[in-house]
Amino acid sequence: IVLHHTMDAVSSGLRGMMFRVYNRTLMPRIFKQAHVMITLSEDYFRDCDITNVYENFPDAPPIEFVPNGVDINLFRPAQKLPPTPYPLPTILFASGLDRAHYFKGVHVLIEAMRMLKEQGVKCRAWIIGDGKMRKEYAAHVQEIGLSNVEFLGLVPHEKLPEYYCQAMVAVVPSTARVECFSIVAAEAQACGIPAIVSNFPGVRVTIENGKTGFVVRPGDPEDLAHKILQIIEDPQGARKMGENGRTRAERLFSWKIVGNKLETIYRSL
Repeated sequence: IVLHHTMDAVSSGLRGMMFRVYNRTLMPRIFKQAHVMITLSEDYFRDCDITNVYENFPDAPPIEFVPNGVDINLFRPAQKLPPTPYPLPTILFASGLDRAHYFKGVHVLIEAMRMLKEQGVKCRAWIIGDGKMRKEYAAHVQEIGLSNVEFLGLVPHEKLPEYYCQAMVAVVPSTARVECFSIVAAEAQACGIPAIVSNFPGVRVTIENGKTGFVVRPGDPEDLAHKILQIIEDPQGARKMGENGRTRAERLFSWKIVGNKLETIYRSL
């Protein structure tokens, strides 16, 4: 069994050449040993580097698409709603803040928050995570005078649902075609809130555009600000998106569903 999470090795120069050599030489040998390959989504697979290798390899194994799973019993909507829904609309972002996660788009969110402030929109952003770039991001936030962007640091996994449930929307403003799925978007939907994700293969199908969240142009803070504003200005619509997201998470991302799919594949071998 080859489990391929289809995160392309993206680089330039010598490293990029090494990756291309690997794709042409070693990857076919891996395929030859496999009885089945499992990857996260057809949307990303059709756009990733291994597709050409796979399609031109005569003995390519059958391929199955199984998404990442989420504990929908842990990540679930709040049982008690606050008396005043969304007293201050909160935008949630969660990721590593190190250089390895440069593509997560923290700077895009910060710029979108600046635009919203200029428009007089009252909201706040919670940035969960830590890493060497946190100080740079925080310094930039302070430099442009954004008092409504809070860096919360690391949050234990079991505590994350509390933050999702206090947020109005989660954002995944990725800037590079590196990842093929968004755990944050899946967890947000499981918690009953919409998610806004960048229009990259794989990531964009974690949500259902217009029903459980929105897709935005990568690296475009103006588009992100516009979609966040749509959520803020339509709390009833946001709640409906959240309800749709919970249904989607139960149907696609619960560990029971994912586990059953994997078990079926294992038993078929």
